[in-house]
Amino acid sequence: MQKFQSIQVLRALAANMVVVFHFVGLNARIDPSYRAIESAIANLGIGGVHCFFVISGFVITTVAQREHWRQFLFSRIVRIYPIYWVYLALMVAFYLARGWPDPAPAFLNSVFLLPATTPLLPVGWSLVHEVYFYAVVALALALGLSMVRLLTGWAVLIVVAQLFTTSTNPVLQIVTHPYTIEFIAGGFIALANVRRHGLAILVTGAALVAVGQPLCGLLDPSQQWLRMLLIGSPYMLVVYGAISLESTGWGAPPRWAIKLGDASYSTYLSHFLLLALLTRLFSTQQHGLVDQILFAGLCIIAANIWGVLSFNYLELPMLRIVRNKRAGGIVAQHTATNIG
Repeated sequence: MQKFQSIQVLRALAANMVVVFHFVGLNARIDPSYRAIESAIANLGIGGVHCFFVISGFVITTVAQREHWRQFLFSRIVRIYPIYWVYLALMVAFYLARGWPDPAPAFLNSVFLLPATTPLLPVGWSLVHEVYFYAVVALALALGLSMVRLLTGWAVLIVVAQLFTTSTNPVLQIVTHPYTIEFIAGGFIALANVRRHGLAILVTGAALVAVGQPLCGLLDPSQQWLRMLLIGSPYMLVVYGAISLESTGWGAPPRWAIKLGDASYSTYLSHFLLLALLTRLFSTQQHGLVDQILFAGLCIIAANIWGVLSFNYLELPMLRIVRNKRAGGIVAQHTATNIG
């Protein structure tokens, strides 16, 4: 599979949008001076998540066209769960030290990323959407459905379900959630053969992001379709434009940005705990503006450095171990079959 460098840069950007949002939110709990900033960037973090959803739709659709459903499902499981369980365990230890949150999260739902109202790891809610998308795509591959038919039919079903369903059941809410449209849009971007006007589309998408994210602050959280249209739709243009530019030979991004994109999942999973620790140890409450800015910059840099270290020394080794064991098992099974 071709590795789009522009996708890695967008991943790095999206992860850092979430990092900044959580940094401000954590500090606002102990330092009132951050509360005005928290209100101003209230939709920065969710914007990063919307960007991730479109990217995931693009990547998963690209991969799904080349893999058997068993290989696809195995690859998704080992990609998302092992490193997630590491940081989930650390979060459990954090709660045991500080006291369990109220209301108590659904533990097993958090472990397996099943729909729940309160995940143990704060970013877990978005991973539930990811796992749901992976599961449906794997099922479609097993049934022999083409990605075009799957994505088209899926989008229609979501629209129809939203017209007739108002359930508060967490499972039904995920199944009918409009945010899935962002994954589907990313999938259609992957299927598009013609990619033109990349720069114009990218600039338009970025401009709409700048307008849409602040406007989302005026919406009620229950207005999910409007939130998806205001934030999700612009990121569809951003992803399409970035990929189109790269496909036409636009200049390569810096290596450090690509590296941050490679490590974005580790950064996404680990940053909340790291920021919570740094905020408790080195809060700049009662300090001046310069100290606060320096502290913010150092925390964001620390989150990215930790993400890269986690990717290099935790995430990648765990992936290699699991994949090598599976490859060894397949070879052993094949050998036994031949001998028999």
